[in-house]
Amino acid sequence: MTDVGIMAKLLWTEVLNAPLRQQITDWLGLHIEQAGCAIAFIASLHDLGKASPAFQDHPSLPQAIRDRVGRELESGGLQLPKRAAGEKHARHEVVSTWALDSEQLLMEVAGLPPELAVLVAQAVGGHH
Repeated sequence: MTDVGIMAKLLWTEVLNAPLRQQITDWLGLHIEQAGCAIAFIASLHDLGKASPAFQDHPSLPQAIRDRVGRELESGGLQLPKRAAGEKHARHEVVSTWALDSEQLLMEVAGLPPELAVLVAQAVGGHH
């Protein structure tokens, strides 16, 4: 996620032309440097849901890896959710959208207005 954020910031400063940067900056209602940082931050969130315990217990992983992930999460004070037989795992993009929207991270951390924060949370989750 960090690599993606760094690349997004590099694209912002080195690839996008000045009129397009200004148009995005105006749309976000930020100063140009703040807009570049916000874009990089938003891009870095693209796989946020993969960090959730609900995704970490992915059924396609071999059981040995799932057990190891469970032990590592528990050592960090987190627990894998207990699932009923046949219950599906959480898709990471759904978790990303939920976390960004329900926890209001985009408003609090990136300073986005509520109506834009909802759209960005949906876009982050919809990148697949």
